[in-house]
Amino acid sequence: MIFQITSYVIPIFLIAFFILLVLSRALFLKNWKTKKINIVETENVDLHKQRLFELIQIDTPSFTDGEGYRQFKEKIEEQFPLIHKFFKKEKLDGNAIYTYDSPVENAPNLLFATHIDYTGEERKAYIDEDFIYGNGTFDSKSLLYVIFEAVERVLDKDGMLDVDLTLVVTNDDEANKEGLLKIIDLFLRRGKFFNLVIEEGSGIIDPEVYGMKSNYALVGLGVSGQTILRFESSNKTNLARFVTEVTKPRFFKMKIDNKSIRVLGSIAKDLNFKDRFFLNNIFLFKRKARNIIENKYDEIEKMLKTNVSATPIVNENGKYYVDMTFELSTHEKAADILVHLDDVMEKHKIDYKILSVTDNSRITRTYTYGYKLIKNAINHTFKNLYIAPVIVTKIAEKRYFDKVSDCVIRFSPLYYNYDAFNAAKENKSYIDAKVLNYGVEFFQYILKNYNQKRKTLN
Repeated sequence: MIFQITSYVIPIFLIAFFILLVLSRALFLKNWKTKKINIVETENVDLHKQRLFELIQIDTPSFTDGEGYRQFKEKIEEQFPLIHKFFKKEKLDGNAIYTYDSPVENAPNLLFATHIDYTGEERKAYIDEDFIYGNGTFDSKSLLYVIFEAVERVLDKDGMLDVDLTLVVTNDDEANKEGLLKIIDLFLRRGKFFNLVIEEGSGIIDPEVYGMKSNYALVGLGVSGQTILRFESSNKTNLARFVTEVTKPRFFKMKIDNKSIRVLGSIAKDLNFKDRFFLNNIFLFKRKARNIIENKYDEIEKMLKTNVSATPIVNENGKYYVDMTFELSTHEKAADILVHLDDVMEKHKIDYKILSVTDNSRITRTYTYGYKLIKNAINHTFKNLYIAPVIVTKIAEKRYFDKVSDCVIRFSPLYYNYDAFNAAKENKSYIDAKVLNYGVEFFQYILKNYNQKRKTLN
């Protein structure tokens, strides 16, 4: 009788414990406080607004090397005289490399990278109250401005930097990226290796963009692979139908793997109880969790699947072609893309060529000094937000600096709210001048607090 009772009690106890554990994860693995950053006006806002506007006014489109680039570099020299006094400047095919050698013995070696070119329709720059409108306000003259302004301020105050610093400014980032590849090759030939590299990538998100309650700083620790394919057909209609089908939002499915679980775990803490219940217990409810993300959280879904972009269809002597870029998810390789496309290509009678295959970057570890310093800089600058590491899968992110550094962070400290984020997607970008001082403060913190002798950070 005792044995019979025990045989029932143990399974019931285990089931009850299991249910309690699942509920506890949803109840307690959450953000107990909603965090939202408060962007306030500083005494420097008018200065920042005017100086950035002067840069935005100068047209520097991709695929050109015209008068605009010369004017831009002259304006940079005018606005930041100390950088041009203390830094060695080199040109490489129109791209600029600024190098500073610190008088500090065995100084750590840092690199900040940005670009000044843009694609899309040119738009007239103008100011409306505290908002600056025009090409480059979102990607990426604003980032260049806060980097240079931070360096200039430290030089003005201290007369020197405590770090060796390289500033890379390219003019073909939105085009073929050949300039950056040549710069990396130059660094390799010179034996350059950097303790920390910061380049554009992810950034601070508006809760409304991701369907959350709090602001998050998404810090890019790596970039997934990329494949560029050319699709050809003698029938333009067939090719157009092929492009339409392949670029549908759900043509490539998201997949939850070990690399994405940590990101989802951090983000799930900020969701409502029902969604948090399934995402915090994702191993048990993977299909349900996937359905929730697909139906409610578009921007989160994009982080977990292959993203596609296509050029316009080109007519070349009666033969039509289109180039498509596949920014791969963390669980897919180039061969997987071709397998997935096989039936669609056969259906529309499409041929293909492989133009390029780029492997995923090396992943920066969260225990590195550089990553912990970035977290401290974010908390120091913005004070009231959550931080989560991510693998970047968005279009056009770079994958090259891990050849010269084992700590590459893809992050921009410039905050764009929901309206600015959506405007940028429609090529109507603008920036609130009040956020610029926060970006400057972030890079000043990095320059003032990177100390090679300190092995640990909180």
